[in-house]
Order: sequence, then C-alpha cells, then structure tokens
Amino acid sequence: MDGFTALSIDFKTEKGRAAAVTATARKLSVIFYHMMTKKEPYKPFDFENIPEAKTRLIKKLQHKLASLNLAEGELKNMFQALTVSVT
Repeated sequence: MDGFTALSIDFKTEKGRAAAVTATARKLSVIFYHMMTKKEPYKPFDFENIPEAKTRLIKKLQHKLASLNLAEGELKNMFQALTVSVT
C-alpha cells in the first residue's frame, strides 16, 4: 500500500469522505511546499523504519516527562491510574 492510499484510508475512517479529501489535499500541499522551499525530492514515509520512529517518540516523551519535574511516586500513581486491566 503506498503512502497516499494509507493516508486517505486513515482520514476516511475518522471523519468521512469530505474531510478525507480536504485533509489529503492539505497534506499534498504541505508536501509540495516543503519540496519547493527546501529544494528536496519527495521522501515517502518508510514503513520499514517504524521502530526508529517509535524510539524517537519515546525519547521525546521522556524529555517531556523530565521537564515536568514529577517525583517517582507521582509518576507511578499517574500511570497506575491510566493502566487498563484486561480480564
């Protein structure tokens, strides 16, 4: 599945066809704008590098958590409150 098909399927399932068309058009215009301003070729999303994207996201979240200056007990309480048990 190419990137545009995956993108349009994602938008369609969330908001409906009209919103999917608008969101896809906006996404294409942003891609085009960045290609023109940065003078770089289009780089489609690489689905094979998802683990690296996940690692970057985890590091970003760790940095945000560190900036909150929460105590270890506060973090544990927060995550225990958010944990969902599956039975």
